[in-house]
Amino acid sequence: MEEVRAGRSAAALGQLEQHEKSFPDSSLAQERDVLRIEALVKLGRRDEAAARVDAFKKKWPTSTHLVRLEALLRQ
Repeated sequence: MEEVRAGRSAAALGQLEQHEKSFPDSSLAQERDVLRIEALVKLGRRDEAAARVDAFKKKWPTSTHLVRLEALLRQ
């Protein structure tokens, strides 16, 4: 089951990367970053996830997603 979850998370990262390339200024950029961070946490890439949370905070300091991101890092 863990292998399936890891495979899905890795696939999600690829799709999110493609979305960012195709739509760099998307109105869904925050959601895209939240999903990316969630996938990184599921893959055990916590340092990378934490760095992305820091960047997210700088870019969107008042985002309502910050509560969820902090919770993801505490998992």
